[in-house]
Amino acid sequence: MSAGGRFFVGGRAVDADAFRLAAIDPSGSVVVDACAGSGKTTLLVARIVRALLEGAEPDQILAVTFTRLAAHEMRERLVGELRSLALLDDAGLQERLAGWYGLGEARADALAARARGLYEAVLCHPRGPDITTFHRWFRTLAMIGPLSADSGEGTELTEEAAALMQQAWFAWLDGLRDPRRVALRAAFEAVVQRIGLAGARRCLESLVEQRTDWAVALEVDPDGPTEALQRAAARAADDYLRCWRDAATAFVRRADPAAAPVDDVDGLLAALADDAPIRDAVDGFARLLDPAGGEARKLAGRLGEIARVACTDADEVRRWLADLADEVLTKEGGPRKWRPSKALETVLAAAPGGADAQREGWTALADRLAHALALLEEWEGVQVNAATMHCGADLLDTLRRLKRAQGTIDFADLEAIAYRMLRDPETAAYLQCRLDRRYRHLLFDEFQDTSSLQWRVIADWLGSYAGASDRPAVFVVGDPKQSIYRFRRAEARVFDAAKMLLRDAFDAREAGTDTTRRNAPAIVEALNRCLPPVMPHYREQATAVDALPGLVWRLPLVTAPAAAKDEPEPPFDWIDSEREDDASLRHEEGLRIADAILAARAELERQGRAVPWRGIYVLARSRTGFESYERALRERGLPVQSDRAGGLLRTLEGDDLRALLAFVRRPGDDLALAQVLASPLVGLDAAAIGWIAAHGPAPRDPREEAAVAVAAAVEAARTAPAPPAPAVVPLAVPVQASF
Repeated sequence: MSAGGRFFVGGRAVDADAFRLAAIDPSGSVVVDACAGSGKTTLLVARIVRALLEGAEPDQILAVTFTRLAAHEMRERLVGELRSLALLDDAGLQERLAGWYGLGEARADALAARARGLYEAVLCHPRGPDITTFHRWFRTLAMIGPLSADSGEGTELTEEAAALMQQAWFAWLDGLRDPRRVALRAAFEAVVQRIGLAGARRCLESLVEQRTDWAVALEVDPDGPTEALQRAAARAADDYLRCWRDAATAFVRRADPAAAPVDDVDGLLAALADDAPIRDAVDGFARLLDPAGGEARKLAGRLGEIARVACTDADEVRRWLADLADEVLTKEGGPRKWRPSKALETVLAAAPGGADAQREGWTALADRLAHALALLEEWEGVQVNAATMHCGADLLDTLRRLKRAQGTIDFADLEAIAYRMLRDPETAAYLQCRLDRRYRHLLFDEFQDTSSLQWRVIADWLGSYAGASDRPAVFVVGDPKQSIYRFRRAEARVFDAAKMLLRDAFDAREAGTDTTRRNAPAIVEALNRCLPPVMPHYREQATAVDALPGLVWRLPLVTAPAAAKDEPEPPFDWIDSEREDDASLRHEEGLRIADAILAARAELERQGRAVPWRGIYVLARSRTGFESYERALRERGLPVQSDRAGGLLRTLEGDDLRALLAFVRRPGDDLALAQVLASPLVGLDAAAIGWIAAHGPAPRDPREEAAVAVAAAVEAARTAPAPPAPAVVPLAVPVQASF
């Protein structure tokens, strides 16, 4: 759809003005579903201004968004709009208030003086509108909570969660040497054996980072005793095992309704060894396909051999299933297709039920075999999950002790504190009173990026207003299609949950627009054609941009060159051989992008529409490969400015400087200290660092004595006689050499 508009209020199509006025009216609650580039932040700021015009005090307004940058932009735009109202001439102010804000001529005249004074009133107010992020708002909840609540009072909010996790990880690994932790070490080794050391670390750290979510799901306090966390982890593992047993038993009983329940993988393998549907089908297809000759006869021979295998133990069953899967299943897990031939079609047509029935039987065999293999794979998941939950609960305890020692909390702790306070009846009542007394207008920006836990906190707060007459006005705006913070556990479905809650408890209206002011018609047309099949939330868009038609083109796909069949592959040389990895392919793709940019820029310049370099954006799905793209663009002479975390900071020198700064900020960071001592900044060898670990003084006041202690230890290490073989320094010691 080209230039035009798509706006809705309460399920009815309206024009742009009616949509805007419904969204910014502060007298009622509204949920706005608006596409990218439609002006969501503009609506939010306009609603704040309308609330101020209608008499709201600045500190009665709470606006919550997701990043500090977004909060800063929102604040700047609000101040800019208020400044504009203060400086407009009388005619301009009248037009702005009567038209854009929908006040009408009479009310615009009545509120003109107030509008001019809002700029000064907001800037001079001791608190002003509370425009903040979710985490800072959670921090506020903790600060205004009762003294009896465990609100993290006296702690420092750290943004160095990654560094804390690294310290906790190595401290936890070091603790696995304790003979009393044999069971925990065995659980960790089981995880490592299954997914590797790097995978185990990613898995456990991810579990700890999401501790509040899984603790809430398991109905346990993430800050509770370690024993309670371990019991919750055991319950989760038991629930997973029970689900697997139910699924395995149902699978077996589809073949034999009188079969005994399946308790473990050995029971499943024993049932599969004599699984009648699989064995009968394999034998039947071996007999069916043999008369067809050719490839079908070869397949029949292999199936016949598999059908005659008698499995006497679990390993033989696994090998038998693997051999059968090679013949029946594709790599993706679907049924293999038979190579067509006239003889095969004749055989299939003569079989009972005809060709269609036989192909359906082949598909049914493939489905049952794939289901069996999936159950075996899931059994491994059952074991790994049980071990991971056990290890994760203990790693979480290590992280908590480390944070307590440093007097810090992180963002996940803030979420847990807010959730716990609003779930406790007494604390929640106290907070409710404090919040009711202050906020009369609540605004939530980019709501599609709200996590399930954040939504629970909001829902607990807003749900308490159900049926109340003196409730705040709530404004929620977002676009489920733009849920970009999945890595932070954002869940687009909470947007629908918010609609239901606000409709039921706040009589909120629903408004929406699919009209963008950002994209030209050609881009919108491409989006409307490409996105509906792959994006469930997508609705056809329109655009308000009609000055230029826009242009969309697709570059050829970059693929690795195929080697000639008869040409022998040359020996690989690490220096001279061409690279065929992802980086080289991305570099080639970057060269094509650069050529396209240069061609488009030259054509636009020929048309008299010169485009500055700063007006050109190259967008990628992720930061992976940014370095290759940048190198390619620069090779073509394009100036590049990237937001990737790279460049100087990714060099060894930059890494050493970051370690030095980390140690200055956190003198207890032994890993950062070890890196600084081994770097060219100090230049100590492993023996000297080991000597420092054994003899270095422990400073009483880390902030004042850290540098003096390091200097003294370094000087002592330089002048000391050759030390004996140093003891192992517990900085990054693996649990066992095989890792």
